[in-house]
Amino acid sequence: MVQYASLWIFPAYQSQILLAGLFFYALRIPYFIRIKEKAVVRQSAFFFSVELIAVFLRLDHVAGALRECYAIF
Repeated sequence: MVQYASLWIFPAYQSQILLAGLFFYALRIPYFIRIKEKAVVRQSAFFFSVELIAVFLRLDHVAGALRECYAIF
């Protein structure tokens, strides 16, 4: 919840905030797969994909290194 509130408070840093959220979702998904909590895994996978799309849509505001990674793919 703090992440989404900070998106409104710090609009210039939205891409960095979303990247931090992607990191936490990437940590959360394997744990909930292990304890077989399917609903949380589905929700986390959904939010991970939505935030990943949002980061790539705001790619012009991200540092140059991330742009280079995007260009490689």
